[in-house]
Amino acid sequence: MRQLILRFRADDSGAEMVEWAVVTIVLLVATVPVLILLRDKITEAVHDVLNNLQEDPKDEFVPIP
Repeated sequence: MRQLILRFRADDSGAEMVEWAVVTIVLLVATVPVLILLRDKITEAVHDVLNNLQEDPKDEFVPIP
């Protein structure tokens, strides 16, 4: 039983997964409030892009000198 406990204690194969989970949680906690604060500006930018994509292109070709 003692060897099983010592082997379990020495096994660190799940440590990297826990580290990545902590990093992911920290990034989410930092990102979500920023996205909430910028929600209106992000929505406006997406609408502008979609509106520009729906417009007919102008037939003005300006060659690069």
